[in-house]
Amino acid sequence: MTYTDFIRRTFTVVFITVGIVLGFIVLWAIRQFLLITFTGWVISVALDLPIARMQHWGVPKAPAALMTVFGLGLIIFLIFSLVFPPLISQLVDLVDNLPETTREAVVSYEDFYNDNSSVQDILPEFTLEDYEDLIDPDDGVERSEGHIAIDLPSIAGSAVPILSGIGNFVGDLLANFLIIVFITLYFLLDPIPYYKGVVYLVPKDREQRAVELLNNVRRIVVNWLGALIVSITAQATMVMITVGLIMQIPNALGLALLAGLSNIIPNLGFYLALIPVIVVTAAHDANKLPLVILFYIIGGEFEGKVITPRVVEHSLSLPAGLVLVFQLIAGAYLGFFGILLAVPILAIVLMLVKELYVFDALGKRGQLSELVENERGDLHLIKQNSLVSDPEQ
Repeated sequence: MTYTDFIRRTFTVVFITVGIVLGFIVLWAIRQFLLITFTGWVISVALDLPIARMQHWGVPKAPAALMTVFGLGLIIFLIFSLVFPPLISQLVDLVDNLPETTREAVVSYEDFYNDNSSVQDILPEFTLEDYEDLIDPDDGVERSEGHIAIDLPSIAGSAVPILSGIGNFVGDLLANFLIIVFITLYFLLDPIPYYKGVVYLVPKDREQRAVELLNNVRRIVVNWLGALIVSITAQATMVMITVGLIMQIPNALGLALLAGLSNIIPNLGFYLALIPVIVVTAAHDANKLPLVILFYIIGGEFEGKVITPRVVEHSLSLPAGLVLVFQLIAGAYLGFFGILLAVPILAIVLMLVKELYVFDALGKRGQLSELVENERGDLHLIKQNSLVSDPEQ
């Protein structure tokens, strides 16, 4: 190798390395926009199914897309109108009755503590006087019977930063929502130019392979949405049975819909949906609150640990443990949209690794061995109907 060749190769390696690093930095800087764009594309793929069906029936694409978007908006409006007005009414009632409800709960706890000596070594003593001192420390003012004084200015001052943070989050969410709507419409009305751009970037002899991968990606998105619908339906049904039919809590249908839709945010959404359940139950009958929470958690755990993982694993071939780990990673590095889109992103990445590396690069298409575990806990490969590594089995 001549000195000139060495310098040329060195500069080539350095140039490629710097380009990769800069490309990664740029992608990381615009990751939120990329996730928003990906979200719009995912929604467009989902909406393309009813549009294609209507086109099959003879409806032109533009009217079919308009009817689909209008129908989706109508469904969302009906859901929100069903869920939020009763929930807000229950929240107002809860706030109005909170002092008296809390006072009654403290009195019940005090009576229970005094009547059961067996629990006095386990539970702390907490009397009505302790409660009143907690919310209204002795300031030299004599209290009237049943009077509870709360320092509203102090509470308001503490709540301002929290409300400000919630307001900023909601504002960002609405802005991102509008962007997603426009991106979805662009993808929905004419998706072919965007797919052409992907095909044009690959060599001529690999164009058909690129189209196959695009179809696989679209199929993954459709399968994920199907699994998500099953998860939403299962969670809503479990809440309707436990909270509505068993515990007889009002507005159970709205709470069930809210709990089901919370599954759009994996894992975290389940606990967020518990908040309105607690609010409505506390406003209706605070004595039912422990059982309602228990039934809600049991039903949610059954749905989240049994039903949804099996559906996801069957439709997307994703191990449930890997899904949970990737959700945590995506949430830590990509934020809200990372949590929201963790499952389809993981499924797409694994599909591309399998197709491009395992099948194309390693040439293992149709030659993948099965890995099994015998009764002794040893792992073995099964290939061509025979065990490779253990003649005894």
